[in-house]
Amino acid sequence: MQIVVVRRGDSLPAFARLYGTTVPALMAQNGLEAPACLAVGQALLVPGPATIIVRPGDTLAAIAERTGIPPDAWVAKNRLAHTAALVPGMRLGVPEVPPPVIEAHAYLEPRGDRPERDRAVVQEAAPTLTAVNVFYAQMTAAGGLVLPADKAVRDALEGTPAAPVLVVAPIEGGAFRPEIVRAFWRDPAWQEALARQLVAVARERGYRGVQFDFEGLAPDDLRRLAAWLKGAVLRLGRAGLVVSVALPPPEPGAPAEAYRAIGALVHTVTLKTDAWAHADGPPQPIAPLPELEAAVAEAVRVLPRKKLLLGAPLFGYDWALPAVQGRTRARALGLGDALRLACTAGAEVAYDERAEAPVFRYRDPAGRAHLVWFEDVRSLSAKFRLVRRYRLRGLSFWALGRPAPAAWALLRDAFSVRAWPK
Repeated sequence: MQIVVVRRGDSLPAFARLYGTTVPALMAQNGLEAPACLAVGQALLVPGPATIIVRPGDTLAAIAERTGIPPDAWVAKNRLAHTAALVPGMRLGVPEVPPPVIEAHAYLEPRGDRPERDRAVVQEAAPTLTAVNVFYAQMTAAGGLVLPADKAVRDALEGTPAAPVLVVAPIEGGAFRPEIVRAFWRDPAWQEALARQLVAVARERGYRGVQFDFEGLAPDDLRRLAAWLKGAVLRLGRAGLVVSVALPPPEPGAPAEAYRAIGALVHTVTLKTDAWAHADGPPQPIAPLPELEAAVAEAVRVLPRKKLLLGAPLFGYDWALPAVQGRTRARALGLGDALRLACTAGAEVAYDERAEAPVFRYRDPAGRAHLVWFEDVRSLSAKFRLVRRYRLRGLSFWALGRPAPAAWALLRDAFSVRAWPK
């Protein structure tokens, strides 16, 4: 596969002729709806050998570092001398190397009132995934566990390689509540009851794993989590369940010993790196690559690479301007939603090379200006390169819910996705 950028005057029939495919195949692979509309600056996945464009200041060593492919492979593929000077704008063929074997997980918050939607998104993504993390079983302040309306998801996963994983989270009123976790630490009877409940639910509903998704934890909370996981992993593991956690990246000064203990106990740690931008925050890239890489570099100091899943977004935000933090709220968009909006609004998509993120501006029918940051195959490809470069276990996508066929085609092209043993 290769990525091409739409220029003024381009069309799907022209791309189909150039790359030896058909318009319906291009539409299906890129999630385009009839009548297909292309925005200038939009990225498309097309058949053919992958290439990259040399940037100012690039060297073979820099490209090898960025892509995780050794310099000798670039030299051989492109018939270059090791000392060859690279010219900005030069197109290099990407060497064909065996794809890394990874795990690929994705979150899904079931819509019990729309089972057909749940089935559709699972059927699209599950053949390319290791696990679908069903978000979420709610830990309540009263000590209860409220289960998701997940039947359509579980039914759709039958016969696919993706394993169902139940996410447990202390959420009330749509927000993470660290005080629920702190009450949980103080109550051994609650801890024992939760373990029993999870084993029973997994047996009844066919879950293969359990993930604990805790946010906003203080250093002492992380230490208590590590201590509690010793018994929980043993108890749940005896029932055949895979135990994982989702945590924000460690910050400088975080308790390294707690992270190391957690990493040693669980099957995987999902780094919650899928969103620097928030709907009620200022407009900015969803997951800018420099910040993302800094978080990964900090994480691999205290967590084993072979257990780390990089959080990756499958969404964007549309901010009406001026955006006022705490008073205005951006509209969430899927990957296809953003591109359709750009096309119908006549907007041109730009690409921020520093953030590795697409962006565009438009005006709505009332004349109000909007700014849209989102993800596309270019920005996802940059995140895939991080997984390769840092030799991580894989990726965890937030979230299923809107069609994203280009993301799954790109994932299949970049990696060999491992399934859990049955």
